[in-house]
Amino acid sequence: MNNCFALLRLKKIIFIISSFLFITQAVFAQYDSTKTEIPRPIKCLVIEPTLRIGKIIKNFPDFPDRGPAVLSEINITQQCSGNKQWHQLYGYPAAGVAFIYGIMGNDEVFGRNFAILPNLSFTSKKYRRWGFCYKIGMGFAFYTKKYDRATNPANNLIGTTMTNMALGSVDFRYDISSYYTLLAGISAIHYSDAHFQIPNVGINFPAFNVSLKYFPFGRPELFRRDSLPGFNRKILFNLRLGIGMNEYGDAIKPTNGPKFPIYNGSLYLSKRYTAKNNVSLGIHINYHTSFYDYIVQQDVYDHNRRIRAFTGQIFIGHEFLIGHFGLITQLGIYVYNPFYKKRQELQGLPNSFNNWIKRYNSNKIGVQYYFINPMISNKNKVFIGLYLKSNFGQADFAELSIGCAF
Repeated sequence: MNNCFALLRLKKIIFIISSFLFITQAVFAQYDSTKTEIPRPIKCLVIEPTLRIGKIIKNFPDFPDRGPAVLSEINITQQCSGNKQWHQLYGYPAAGVAFIYGIMGNDEVFGRNFAILPNLSFTSKKYRRWGFCYKIGMGFAFYTKKYDRATNPANNLIGTTMTNMALGSVDFRYDISSYYTLLAGISAIHYSDAHFQIPNVGINFPAFNVSLKYFPFGRPELFRRDSLPGFNRKILFNLRLGIGMNEYGDAIKPTNGPKFPIYNGSLYLSKRYTAKNNVSLGIHINYHTSFYDYIVQQDVYDHNRRIRAFTGQIFIGHEFLIGHFGLITQLGIYVYNPFYKKRQELQGLPNSFNNWIKRYNSNKIGVQYYFINPMISNKNKVFIGLYLKSNFGQADFAELSIGCAF
């Protein structure tokens, strides 16, 4: 158990370091003070308070009462000015960190939360007074209340103090002046602990939001524009090894169980088809120690017990390259998953479409950090990654990996 908690702490540390490195590089390392045509860093500062109001979606039959959920946010960003190749490729986005205080609609059950959310904002029609702004972010949230069998049994949404938080928003933008921009739009927000601790139904809610961007030194109008270099279209071979951890069970039970590691590996081919897009195709294997433990304790199979604790899948993937970082999405199909179907039969679950598709579908999102910038070098790219894996729409586990493309 000590090793399990050590691994959890390591994953949290890696995630925090990765987030810090991303923002540091995106915001500050982009500038070169010898290039006088580029605004100085302080003149690209943006302060953006935001209010988001919505209501948690009821996504489980036994669901606590809740009122409006309100998120108060302050986002500190820097406008990318073009000193990095990816700035120009993505249309000069703004990179920042948002600090969020959340009221979730039921203080007795959900309490409040505090979140830190690294994010990127993309603006259309930069040189017009109006347009749209798109924001994506992924970070972590801390809850003042979580599930407790004795004191808070109604909270089947959140089982841990710390969860992942993901956000996407679309806003209409209107430039009031060179110092202020008004935004209004809609958001989609998700909280989950990636099945690390049960219960984990998760929190999902849409929200209406209004923001006011403040440019203390005026809105930057000058961006660097260079002819972008070509990129290597060579097909690369990739190897990735990782470890995850979760509780055995479904979204709400059993609770207070032990944590089980999941060991995994991937072999895949990847190829860049544009300067910022990378595609992949390969195989992925998981070994679930929780499956093996259950098989042995319940005497599920007479032979090949360890082999039946494995799962295997083929997957296709896409990666957005952003400097040293890659944003990963993968769609997988299980070609070997014997115990999952057996477990559904043992639990007496109905043969519904939702339960059927979980036997065959596996998805993954995540972020990779490359120690050598993959947009510059295409050889011997060592990386670390943090991913969230799900079976169809149900969280399975969080994975920490190391890999290399060569």
